[in-house]
Amino acid sequence: MDQASKVMLTGGSAGGIAAFIWSNYLQSIIKNPDSVYTIPDSGIFINSNTFKENQPVIQQQISTLMQIAQMT
Repeated sequence: MDQASKVMLTGGSAGGIAAFIWSNYLQSIIKNPDSVYTIPDSGIFINSNTFKENQPVIQQQISTLMQIAQMT
């Protein structure tokens, strides 16, 4: 990948969110970060609340994913 002129990171649905989350990491591990193009497709979810605890489901899940990816 270090010799690639263009690198495309893409994903649909949940993969669209993953593309957002992992894009910075991908840019950090290659020689030419400007060659990375991130193209998320439909990474939008409704932030509904859980029935019992009334807690935001998607917000908690994305927050956990960002912690795993070591993002702030």
